[in-house]
Amino acid sequence: MKLAFYIVLVCTFGLYGQADIYSESDIEFQSLFFDALLAKQKGDDKAQIDALKEIIRRDNKAHGAYYELSKTYLAQDNIELAEKNAIKACQGDPSNQWYVLLKSDIYERSEQYDKAIASYKQLIKNDPHNSVLYHRLALCQLSNQQSEEAALTLESLQSLTGITEETSRRLFDIYSKSGNEKKAIETLKNLSGKEPDNVRYLNNLTGYLLEIDDKEEATKILEKILIIDPENASANTALAKNTSKVSTSDVGGYLQSLMPLIENVNVPLDDKIRELMPHMSRIEKGTQDSDALLNISELLVDQYPDEAKVYSVRADILFYNALYEESEKNYKKAISIDDTKYPLWDQWMINLWQLGNYKSLESVSYDAMDLFPNQVNATIMHAIALAKNNNLDEANDMIDEAAIVAGSNEMLNALIGVGKVWIDNNGDEISGKVKSIDESQLSNPVWYEIIGDIYDKQGDQKLSKKYYQLAIEMGASEKNIKKKMGA
Repeated sequence: MKLAFYIVLVCTFGLYGQADIYSESDIEFQSLFFDALLAKQKGDDKAQIDALKEIIRRDNKAHGAYYELSKTYLAQDNIELAEKNAIKACQGDPSNQWYVLLKSDIYERSEQYDKAIASYKQLIKNDPHNSVLYHRLALCQLSNQQSEEAALTLESLQSLTGITEETSRRLFDIYSKSGNEKKAIETLKNLSGKEPDNVRYLNNLTGYLLEIDDKEEATKILEKILIIDPENASANTALAKNTSKVSTSDVGGYLQSLMPLIENVNVPLDDKIRELMPHMSRIEKGTQDSDALLNISELLVDQYPDEAKVYSVRADILFYNALYEESEKNYKKAISIDDTKYPLWDQWMINLWQLGNYKSLESVSYDAMDLFPNQVNATIMHAIALAKNNNLDEANDMIDEAAIVAGSNEMLNALIGVGKVWIDNNGDEISGKVKSIDESQLSNPVWYEIIGDIYDKQGDQKLSKKYYQLAIEMGASEKNIKKKMGA
């Protein structure tokens, strides 16, 4: 950097007189070059600017000094002075590409796109094989709402350099955003044609074809991918979905149509589960989609008998179909394979609550507390199980311990308060606290059921029914709750 700066200054101003023949003024003038250089290296902008201004005062044609001044002002975000000095530098030496490039950059940063475009065009004229200049010009044209001109700029670059991924990507973005599907597809096909066995390029093409709903052409490309790479997960997944003749609005039929994807050993398990998740979140018991999910989850267990997540998925589906005994077995199996996921323990405890298996709930919640000492919900569930098993003193000790761990967390303390009053069997004291709970924080149907119990003890049938119904909607046993409601 020092050498480059020195060369700029020397070449700009020259050395006055013949070699070894310098006047005192010449030597003083040259020393200003080095003062500016030293100040630049030290990061002393003020001293550098002062030295450069003195050079210009002595020689107002010192274009190198204008150039350095412009760069310094630009670094300070003083766009006005940066532009003024860059123009002076270009006037002093119009053929200097570095000067014009600096001026172009200033125009671009200050959003003077018309000037920036003209400036970049001048640079390209002098250096027609510099690909960076084309990309900078295209970006300015896009910023100036000239997408067609930007595309032409990049097309002209490709005619010089050949097809490249970076230029193709930017061309594709321009065409796809402007709705020019034909040119967007052509761009992706041209890139893929350069490397016919590049699966990533083919997947990109397939993705766009599916996006514009050209399933027929997408299927052809997917089949080509699988010839090159039979185990390609993305292609296997997309082909299975794409060849389905069932509308996604027909959830049950659509899920059944996914069976080829589920059965395909080349599709990763996570991809299969990802396809199921949106439908699992809205299971309705006894419907075609719930039956399809049950069938699929059974197949996944058969395929991946050593994977905890397949038992977890099957357990969730069984749970929301109110098949609590079967779901409990699957939660237990999942945790026996991988006991490091607390949400799985939480769901297992909820399941035991629905079964009314309070002895197992006491044991499981104890193990959960041991593995996850900072999970207050596990401690509260243990307290509830103790109370159900008539160990009230221990239950109250556990609730107090939960309060210590919860600290100042208002939501947890509200739940602890609800649990404590429920354990004490005195619903009258908690009405205010129950109403203050942020229900968006409740993801456990047990709490809705307990709140329903408290309102029921208060004789508030309207609110008790509301919370009982919410518990049912979240997967609680409809049969058990309706008994409480007297239905």
